[in-house]
Amino acid sequence: MNTMVTTSDGKSMQPGTPSYQAPEVLLDHKGGSIPSDIWSLGCTILELFTEVPVWGIPPDTDPVMYIITRKQPDAMELFATKFTDNYIMTKMLYMALNYDINKRPNALEMLKVFET
Repeated sequence: MNTMVTTSDGKSMQPGTPSYQAPEVLLDHKGGSIPSDIWSLGCTILELFTEVPVWGIPPDTDPVMYIITRKQPDAMELFATKFTDNYIMTKMLYMALNYDINKRPNALEMLKVFET
């Protein structure tokens, strides 16, 4: 996958792999932040456990538009099916991959999920 993406304004290039970038980074052209890093971590964990790409972006499709029009990463359904009895990991991923930046946890909050 390309690691440079044209931003939604079509005028500038933004470094990074779109499949792992948080929606606010893709849409608002913001740099990295703790919430955007948590999103990227969630994508990485999801891909590691499912062994499939996080997003099933069809060829010749704008990755930015594809990602921002979805309710959740494509691989989440496979994860939920494959790990039905792993409530803690599923909860952690749903927290990390929340489109609402204000509801995304920081790393310590994610670790607290393992305490329950």
